[in-house]
Amino acid sequence: RAGGPAGRAPPPPAFSPAAVAAPPPAYGHPNVMVPSAPPQHAAAAPPPPPPTSTVAAAPSFDPSASTPPPPPPAPAAPASYAASPPAAAPPAYNPAPAQYAPAPGGDYGAYGTSPAAGGYGAPPPAVHSAGGYGTPPPAQFQPAMQPSVMQPGAPAAPAAAPAPPPAPAVPKPPANLTMDTVDTKDVKPAHQGIVKSITVLFRQCEAAAGSHPARKKEVDDASKRVSVLLWKLNRGDVSESVCGKLLQMCAALDAGDVAGATQVQVAMTTSDWDEASGFLTALKRLLKTKATLG
Repeated sequence: RAGGPAGRAPPPPAFSPAAVAAPPPAYGHPNVMVPSAPPQHAAAAPPPPPPTSTVAAAPSFDPSASTPPPPPPAPAAPASYAASPPAAAPPAYNPAPAQYAPAPGGDYGAYGTSPAAGGYGAPPPAVHSAGGYGTPPPAQFQPAMQPSVMQPGAPAAPAAAPAPPPAPAVPKPPANLTMDTVDTKDVKPAHQGIVKSITVLFRQCEAAAGSHPARKKEVDDASKRVSVLLWKLNRGDVSESVCGKLLQMCAALDAGDVAGATQVQVAMTTSDWDEASGFLTALKRLLKTKATLG
């Protein structure tokens, strides 16, 4: 009896799908490997939905707003092309000391060769090549000098005339000068007739005015103006031209010709107004008053 508890049969073998699906072994070909059937898997569950992103969208790229990259640095020059240091200046020429100078008689000693042979103490040979050391620089082109042209000398400016001395100050007549206060003692004898005739004319007009207010005012104004004429005659400040016309007017007055005296007075307003304007108006009023007296 098969093994197991007494009186009980062994259980049947468990069901295996692989054993059912497996093909039968290939007989006659023991070394051939037969692949087993792929295992069957349960149907895959659908993939979960992608998570919703809460990150803001990246800004769009604008090529024009970007900064261009800096230019690459220039390559350094190779050491072989580097500037060479400036050449040292040639040593100054030093003549041979006295103890090495050639001895007389042709014996040059241990250092001796003649200067002409280029020995010690001989000056270096001059280099005559164009632009060589020791060659004077070529003369630069100098433009020909233009011959100077003789210019006629400008006439010398005449020396400035010395300034004339300042004119002496003209004295002014005293204030409140009238026919009663004017001094006529120094009047020239030739002009004494002017003083006499004008004084008589004034006194006649003064008496005719009397106490009339308007005529009295005219007489007082005439006294101030005519007294200035007599003051100038006393100083000799009246021109001969004016004195001559005044003599004509006074001669007509002395003759009783008031019209003739008035004509002379009018002529003076044209020919001698600049000098006689101060007293001609007063004489005109006195002559007008004299004409009314007869």
